[in-house]
Amino acid sequence: MNSKQLNDSIYLMNPDSNWKNLATSEIDIISNLLQDHINSIEHIGSTAIPNIKAKHVIDIMAGVATLEDARTCISILENFGYTNGKTEFVHSILRKAGYEFKK
Repeated sequence: MNSKQLNDSIYLMNPDSNWKNLATSEIDIISNLLQDHINSIEHIGSTAIPNIKAKHVIDIMAGVATLEDARTCISILENFGYTNGKTEFVHSILRKAGYEFKK
């Protein structure tokens, strides 16, 4: 995939052994940023499953105790360069800078 813009097309990539390293690195960064506000953080989604084709998007999920903690985490991540693409009552998606959400 040449473009980092996300759209209706889904591209499955061959397994990449580096996905785990990318996720671990990002989890370390996010954990340090959100350490006082999260209970857990995990690499999820297709890139977390070894040896399968996957979308080349590293999905990470953090667990929080309260909605206030979630709001605080969103604010911290936005200040760090993530963009908030979707917010619902208990579900929010943030993407690292360089990715665009379909409007």
